[in-house]
Amino acid sequence: MVKDITRYFDENKGLKPNLVLINGGTNDCTNNKQAGQPERMKKLVDLVFESIPGVTVVLSGLLPNKKTAADECAKLMDEKYLEQMKLYPEGTKWLYRRWVCIEHSIRYWGDADAHLAHGMD
Repeated sequence: MVKDITRYFDENKGLKPNLVLINGGTNDCTNNKQAGQPERMKKLVDLVFESIPGVTVVLSGLLPNKKTAADECAKLMDEKYLEQMKLYPEGTKWLYRRWVCIEHSIRYWGDADAHLAHGMD
């Protein structure tokens, strides 16, 4: 759950990584805890940026789910995550990736959107 990821990050932010990959929200969707989830994710990303100067955040989209309600939630969260990431100011280092599941294997489908103010370093 996003709240658990936030707590874990907060406890370990002193490690100061230069890259943070966040894959979170699936459990929120499958446990019917999606109310406020995009806001919780935004708070987590804000915490990362505030805690580690110069960090790059990679936020992945949620995987498709066999349960219809959870899959609909995942699609909605993907849209909401992307909307929120676009609100960050120019120069913010983030990348949003979307993944799809095809015949029981996960394959790269492409960027839903990318914003890298710093080339490919």
